Amino acid sequence: MVQVPKISDQRLQQRGISVVPTSTQAPAGLGGSQEDLDNIGVIGEVGGAVQKYADAQLDRANKLWFMTTESDISRKQLEIEKNAKNQKGRNAFGLGESTQNELDEYVGGIQSNNSSQADALLQIKMARKDSLNRTITGHVSNEIEKVETQESASSRINSTESASAHYDDPLRYDQDKMKFDAAVEDEADRQGFKSETRKAFVLDEKSSFHGEVIESMLDNEDHKLAKEYFKANADEISQNMKEKLRPAIEEGDMRAESLKKATEIIDNNES
Repeated sequence: MVQVPKISDQRLQQRGISVVPTSTQAPAGLGGSQEDLDNIGVIGEVGGAVQKYADAQLDRANKLWFMTTESDISRKQLEIEKNAKNQKGRNAFGLGESTQNELDEYVGGIQSNNSSQADALLQIKMARKDSLNRTITGHVSNEIEKVETQESASSRINSTESASAHYDDPLRYDQDKMKFDAAVEDEADRQGFKSETRKAFVLDEKSSFHGEVIESMLDNEDHKLAKEYFKANADEISQNMKEKLRPAIEEGDMRAESLKKATEIIDNNES
């Protein structure tokens, strides 16, 4: 409640308001004198001045409260955002609801002293919550993107490594290749690749897959199998990868041919 200070007669007179003792008699119409009526008019003027002063003080108090409250809530919002941005990866999932609840709880502890302050508090809260929501939504979206990108890459890498290690197991290889192809298509969908961009992405990924498998075959000196695999999957191998693999395959083919001739010579000598 606003405290209104007592206004002295001297201050009222400085404002051009005449001050006379109040009358306890009834107005002239009710048996009082004209002087009594004049005194009532003076009292009305004094009351109006006091009310204006009280209104001004209330308005000043409301403005100060608004500025302080808005600053406090904004500071709390920034604190919540800072803490939320420290949550990475899957830890960021669900931040939208928890941060909104945290701000609600903080604002709920702020006291408003009149209806004007209560209305202002509601407006401040809604504005800060909307701003907080935009910030947190952006952060969570970025973290989801990172998680999905990492998981997709891990899935493709794992399938490639497994297929390279088990290329001589048709059933295992087919399962790994199927998983790899599905992961590639999912990634292309997630990235929103269309038309030629999508074709280029898929070809590049599949080229890497087949390249790893062929290199594994060559490392194990399965040169003939590597050559056959290269021909069978040529449509899924890019020109750059073909140029990279061809020398190794040809070298392996030559080594295999040399080994074959050496073996024939040894067999003939023994016979």
